[in-house]
Amino acid sequence: MTVKGKDFINDFLAPYKLDETPAKWTGIRGNITLVERHLVQAVEPSTNKVTLREPMKCAMQTKYGWTVNSFPNIAEVGVEDICFTGCWLGHFSHHRSHMDDEGWCAVKMFNVTDSWIRRCAFINLNQSMGFESCGYTSAIQNVLGGTMGHFSINEPRRSSGMLYGLTMDVMEQTGRDTTHGIGAAGQSNGIVYWRYAMQPDQSFDMHGRYPYATLFDAIKGGNMAGSGGPEGAFPNHLRDFVAWNFEHTRPIPKRGKNPGTYNFWSGSRPTLVMPILVGMHGAEVKVDEKTVSENESWGKPVDPESLFEAQLALRFNGKLPAWVDQAKADWAKMQKSLPPYPRGGDSTPFVAARREQIIRQTLATPMVKDRFDAKDPLGALVREWPTTDGSPWPPMIEVKDGKARVVAGKDEQVRYTLDGSAPTESSLTYSEPIELAKVATLTAVAFKSGHKPSAASVAHR
Repeated sequence: MTVKGKDFINDFLAPYKLDETPAKWTGIRGNITLVERHLVQAVEPSTNKVTLREPMKCAMQTKYGWTVNSFPNIAEVGVEDICFTGCWLGHFSHHRSHMDDEGWCAVKMFNVTDSWIRRCAFINLNQSMGFESCGYTSAIQNVLGGTMGHFSINEPRRSSGMLYGLTMDVMEQTGRDTTHGIGAAGQSNGIVYWRYAMQPDQSFDMHGRYPYATLFDAIKGGNMAGSGGPEGAFPNHLRDFVAWNFEHTRPIPKRGKNPGTYNFWSGSRPTLVMPILVGMHGAEVKVDEKTVSENESWGKPVDPESLFEAQLALRFNGKLPAWVDQAKADWAKMQKSLPPYPRGGDSTPFVAARREQIIRQTLATPMVKDRFDAKDPLGALVREWPTTDGSPWPPMIEVKDGKARVVAGKDEQVRYTLDGSAPTESSLTYSEPIELAKVATLTAVAFKSGHKPSAASVAHR
């Protein structure tokens, strides 16, 4: 089911109005597309009537031009009983490099339905798993461990009816930034996180691009104090976000603009359209009541413990399907027998070579200015991972306003040419930003005593 345009957006923003949102929220002012993926129960060609197996996630109004479209997909794809171990052993820094963000990923599924990932471990990865344009797929009884990476579970995008549950995140929170937590993005809807254990200081991640109808059910740990995504893709979540029996194990961290109180419509992260909070408990937190639709049983959990289980039982005449209790019992046993998943280390030739390849790709990518600031996070990455033979990495070059700045490692000397030839130890020595001619090719090489020179870095004006 698809709708495209902008006339319907006020229904998803209510009680807020589109013309009252910040001007920097540019995406929602254009023609946006919402997609719900459904299983069809019956089709009556004579009346053009299509019966879906379950309700829509929103009130569909035909005046907005909803259409029915086929969804080519791959069904019944299963991944189970596998331990995925990556080679990410660094200290994570958000968007510092390609290696930090997506150096090692385990599983990504596109256009799948009725599929699953279960009883798997994801260790030392930048991203464990991700789903795009999927429907009615589950990821349960999984553990995330080892070094903290970019995402715990990459939030589903353009997907419907996804279930994530009976999962715990025990990654070491050793990075400069907290990894993206669980959430939804990119027009996803009907997403359920069920009995999921987050890191104590980890925020959920509603990444923007207009997800709606998301349930956080019996979540333990974490908070709802931040979210990713560009501001042009705000708000982070449209209507019908529900947190049911969410347990804070620590107070909200006071970082950035966050004063330690949930305000879901402040214009900064996160922005959610009137979420519903029921049974939020654990560590004491505060909320701006004007920014929530409902706030019931604040500070005390409610019965039923799980809204997902209660609604599922209603759909099956008051009785839960047998798989639910079996899955919970199996998960309880699994948690008692899981081994520790430390950062560890791996110096095998394959790992070192692959890491070197990714760093070289990173250094060859044009860097934005803040990669060259005093904190120098990219330089920290290079120092953390030396080359396999101890030689210098290629120097980093930034060209701005006709001047080139070159950055190399400690105890390294940069030699350069401006005619495209390869620098030698007798070439010009870099000491300050270089004024480039209108047409110039800067080639730079780093030299270090006792080692072979680096590969060349090249920049053009």
